[in-house]
Amino acid sequence: MRTLLATELPDIWERGERQHPLDRAITLLATACPEKERDELVHLSIGQRDALLFALREMTFGREMQAYTECPACGAQLEFKLNIEELLRGYRTLDGNGKITRLNSYNIRFRLPDSADIAACINSGSIDTDKELLKRCVLKITHNKKIVAFDDIPEATLSTLIARMAEADSLSDIQIALSCIECNHKWTMTLDILSFLWEELGNQVMQILYQVHVLSRAYGWFEADILAMSSWRRQYYMNMVT
Repeated sequence: MRTLLATELPDIWERGERQHPLDRAITLLATACPEKERDELVHLSIGQRDALLFALREMTFGREMQAYTECPACGAQLEFKLNIEELLRGYRTLDGNGKITRLNSYNIRFRLPDSADIAACINSGSIDTDKELLKRCVLKITHNKKIVAFDDIPEATLSTLIARMAEADSLSDIQIALSCIECNHKWTMTLDILSFLWEELGNQVMQILYQVHVLSRAYGWFEADILAMSSWRRQYYMNMVT
């Protein structure tokens, strides 16, 4: 993995803004991980994908994440910090052979959902996308040593299976426990690293484009030449003209 360059950030941002978040994540990682084929990235589990996004975030902005949210009870603004190392501590995921779990006398072997699975479910038009996703990821079901069709599994067993799959890929659903200092309301918030990182990158791109605007007007330089400068040098010239 490598850091994203100022010369490529505006193009990445422009392309990603027109994409579905699933594709946006792959666009970021395909640039940051040139050693990986795009198809390999698409078929990472969501937790594996997000582990790479966390690594990219740490490489770009550091380990500490400054986050903000609003209390759903009283509307107070809450500011808090997250540490990437702590979030990733103990993370493990399944290998390519999947996992066998026993639920209510059923033995179920499953793999973890990836970006391609989620995209297929979104595009399927299915009313029950959770069930459609499970159907794609369940590899084999047996009951009393007999193979069982997916549609014959009780709904309660499928609901439990969803929870087991989430446990097997913990980064795919990070819940942050929060408490409001104003009204003491307690709730949990889902941490979406893709949205968090994309917003930070967007702010960085806006800053870079503003520098391009100012410096091109002041010196007549081309965008490519300004983007090729180090951030220190761009800021030095900004200080000279502002």
